[in-house]
Amino acid sequence: VVPVLLIFDKPMGFVAILGILALIGILIRNSIILVHEAQNLLKAGHSRWDAMYEASDSRARPILLTAAAASLALIPIARQVFWGPMAYAMMGGIIAGTLVTLLICAGIGIAINRLIVQPLGGVMAFVERVGAGDLSQTLDARGGDEIARLGRALNGMVTGLADLARTNRAATADLNAAAAEIRASAQEQAASVEEQFAAVQET
Repeated sequence: VVPVLLIFDKPMGFVAILGILALIGILIRNSIILVHEAQNLLKAGHSRWDAMYEASDSRARPILLTAAAASLALIPIARQVFWGPMAYAMMGGIIAGTLVTLLICAGIGIAINRLIVQPLGGVMAFVERVGAGDLSQTLDARGGDEIARLGRALNGMVTGLADLARTNRAATADLNAAAAEIRASAQEQAASVEEQFAAVQET
């Protein structure tokens, strides 16, 4: 918006700011159209990269046609003194914002998936395995971001749980051995008592 206003020597006044506010709504609508199509493709079984690429490709024509229609519709008021700054602000913002939406929005979506969604999915799968009782695996916690720190904390907790489980298994084994010895001793004492009782009966 600012370069267009500077090129055509238009002030950044109230009507220009009003045009920027209207421009925000147009660009958000374009982004919603693109993201909605990508989500439909993801539900259909496409990979995230293919979904973002095909959504950008299939929705490029309606988005570009809408942007062109909006920009051309502002030409009649662009030469007016009062409405001119709004028209130039909206035309420049629509053209640049539409290109940014189509070209960069896909890259941002893929980057968010790679940096946030996939690591969090791995963390959730790891937590589910731990909840099911599998304490033999650890998370890949390389890096210095929040997800890596969360992974290191979870690995520490799982290591503590594994040590506790080993200690409990060892204590259970000791208790079972002691119980077996007690049962054997009780059986021996019972057999001895039966033998003594039989001897008393014979006498």
